[in-house]
Amino acid sequence: EFVEKCRVCQKTTPQGTAVDAPLRPSRPPRSINERVNIDTFGPVTDQFNKGVYVSVSIESFTKHVTLKVMKDKTPESTAAALMEYIYVFGVPQEVVTDMPVF
Repeated sequence: EFVEKCRVCQKTTPQGTAVDAPLRPSRPPRSINERVNIDTFGPVTDQFNKGVYVSVSIESFTKHVTLKVMKDKTPESTAAALMEYIYVFGVPQEVVTDMPVF
């Protein structure tokens, strides 16, 4: 819906449609904690929490999922969630996220 209403999107994308980003496949992990994928979603509101975010960490070999509730999605909160993962499971060889590296 946003792309349909955005004038810049309509002018820069072919026929007014969004173009999918190219996939960059990676080789399957060979051992536990070789690769961990991390993402954040929210804000989530329920009867106990208002506007919290959830950090999701997925260990790629076992597909084990770890969830961490965060009050915001600042870099400090995200780093704290990653550190909590590291305290429990150890340091992964690779961390994959959809955010660019600066």
